[in-house]
Amino acid sequence: MSLLKLLSKVGLLLLSISVLSGCASSSQTADYDQSTPFSSIQNVHVQRQINDQRGLEKLIAAELSGRGKTASYGEPNTMGENSDAIVTYIDKWYWDITNYLLELTIFFEDPNTGYKFAEGRSFRTSLVRKSPPEMVEEVIDQVYLKANAK
Repeated sequence: MSLLKLLSKVGLLLLSISVLSGCASSSQTADYDQSTPFSSIQNVHVQRQINDQRGLEKLIAAELSGRGKTASYGEPNTMGENSDAIVTYIDKWYWDITNYLLELTIFFEDPNTGYKFAEGRSFRTSLVRKSPPEMVEEVIDQVYLKANAK
């Protein structure tokens, strides 16, 4: 094999590795205001985003219910009077052969003041994508970790 062919194959390999490594990125973060004890949050209402037709509000409510919270979901005007927190979310979807959840951010707000006392985020590109239920679990895990940090 000539040196030129070898160098072109090595160059192509390096280019492929750099392109693919850019597609394999993920990050998970959370912030929590410790002045609001998470243990005092028992009743939450997950507000459905107007354009969400995928039922993420149900997945978020189910995840919180599984962690011992009383969780309802629906439109903002269906929130019960006894809600300790309003949960909202922003979902970003991307197309790469199939449609997938690229980024999910979940917010916990005081129902009386609108103050966002907690936020969790998961970002996953195509090669490290997870299903929507897994991403919801991942975000809630991050919020719980921050809320329970001393």
